[in-house]
Amino acid sequence: MSLKWRLGWTLMLTLIGVGIAIAWAGRYASNLYFQEVNQTLNASLSMYVVERLTLIEDGTINEAAFTRLADQAMTVNPSVEVYVLDPTGLIVAHTMPEDSILHRRIPTAPVVEFLGGGFARPLLGQDPRSDSPKAFSASAIMHGDQLQGYLYVVLGGRLFDEVQASFLGTFIGRIGAATLLAVLLLGGVAGLFALRRTTRPLENLQAALSRYTRSGFTEDADIHAVAENTAEVKALKTELTHMTTTLQDQLRQIETHDRLRRELLANVSHDLRTPLASMQGYLETMLIKDAELTVDERKKYTEIAHQHAQRLNRLVSHLFELAKLDSGALKIDCEPFSVAELLSDVIQEFALQAIEKHITLNLIGAEKHAEVLAVADIGMMQRVFENLLSNALRHTPEGGSIDIEINPHASRILVEVSDTGCGIDPGLLPDIFERYASGDGGSESTGLGLAIVKRILELHDSDITVTSRPNQGTAFCFQLDRAA
Repeated sequence: MSLKWRLGWTLMLTLIGVGIAIAWAGRYASNLYFQEVNQTLNASLSMYVVERLTLIEDGTINEAAFTRLADQAMTVNPSVEVYVLDPTGLIVAHTMPEDSILHRRIPTAPVVEFLGGGFARPLLGQDPRSDSPKAFSASAIMHGDQLQGYLYVVLGGRLFDEVQASFLGTFIGRIGAATLLAVLLLGGVAGLFALRRTTRPLENLQAALSRYTRSGFTEDADIHAVAENTAEVKALKTELTHMTTTLQDQLRQIETHDRLRRELLANVSHDLRTPLASMQGYLETMLIKDAELTVDERKKYTEIAHQHAQRLNRLVSHLFELAKLDSGALKIDCEPFSVAELLSDVIQEFALQAIEKHITLNLIGAEKHAEVLAVADIGMMQRVFENLLSNALRHTPEGGSIDIEINPHASRILVEVSDTGCGIDPGLLPDIFERYASGDGGSESTGLGLAIVKRILELHDSDITVTSRPNQGTAFCFQLDRAA
């Protein structure tokens, strides 16, 4: 069952329940009001009768006087019933049919309270002919100072019960019932109309989301076109818009990563196949022409096969290293260290390679900031510097230069690695740190070196940026936390 119908049925059942409650409360209140008015108007009735008539003489009932009193009272008001009680509340005289009397003894507590005055009306007492308490009038029958009994007048007897039972058959009952029914119907129609207006935006949101789901999350959800009639609908619309936008972005990222994953597999397959094929070729040559090869040729072929084996080893190592970084298996062990000293050591590793290519390595600010300490994982930061320098050397032509600059600030240390190399195509810059990008030099054509750099810096809550101009050079810049 939909929300609209649930709310509609809830509203109708609530209105029916409210109508029944109002009808019962109205009837109950009107009954009490009638009894209160009746008792107020006739409170002194019993007293006047007792003052004018002698109902008990020498302990016996004056039957003639009592019968005349009862006939006169019931003639004037047919709903009145007159009884004479002894001091204990036992009925000693009445004019009702004997078989209609249900209670032969009336509790005297309400009678005593009535005679004492100051009670809150309506004060109800026992009706001898009914189980429902009724308003009454009472007066003590005295002989001198001795209590002989009570004159007990029920102000709304069985006739009143019969009229009240047929209330819906009376004119006022029919008018009241019709009015209440009309109010409930109008309230129900108005409530359903209000519910319709309230739930329509929710239905439209549900329809928009259904279309969006059926489209395979490819079409626009068109949630912005749904009208906003309440703050809750507006908030829900905002959240759904954000959800669908985020979902579409994630789907696009998944598609991009899936495409790049396929490219990575192709690149890795190529990079694995190339050194393997080269090693296999040289080793087969050595096996086939073993007797014909000179010592120098055999040494040359062995060195070439060894170089390809080293290249293959670097590639596999980078793949495993990046896999660990992506999985979160590696934990950083931060400690203070001198950035200048670490950079000096890394530069020494690449000094011979730089000399062979006639490239100048410049460490700027090392002496000035030799005492400046950073807080990071030394082993991982050495890996970052090695990958960046290797990348710069690979893309810098002979006669170029590479600058590594240290620039401390209050709480961070800025490190910049720039070269005068071939630069990077602007179209490749957004994806240069993805492991699927090609041509960063970290692992030949697979783009693993810069991806490893980015993952390591992310573990240190740092971000790396790149600026490049084709044929002019490239600069990589990042920051490290400075030790206190």
